[in-house]
Amino acid sequence: MRSLRERLAEQEASTEQLANVTLPEMMARLQQGESVEDLLLEAESHDSTVSAGFRASRQALLRTVLQAVDAEEGLRESAQRAFVNLARRVQAIVNRQAQGLRRWRTGTGGTRRVRSSRTC
Repeated sequence: MRSLRERLAEQEASTEQLANVTLPEMMARLQQGESVEDLLLEAESHDSTVSAGFRASRQALLRTVLQAVDAEEGLRESAQRAFVNLARRVQAIVNRQAQGLRRWRTGTGGTRRVRSSRTC
């Protein structure tokens, strides 16, 4: 039977692998459009050197992190669409005002001055 130190060293190595390799790779792939479920299926560990409980905890951690990142990506994309929509609306308003101004200038010959509403 393996010693406690050996098991702890294996779990430490697995955690380092998760933090330094697996998670960064998954984050990049998630941002490229891969689904959380596909990434989790691929990440299922069948490593017999760590306990089933440790593997289950690892999967739960990955699921939580990937779902949070996926949700944030969705919010970011939604915010970008909202800003694009807002910019289009502002541009439409500016275009309408510019057209109105051109019509006004054409209708008045461009020589009439608008009196100020100020009183001295």
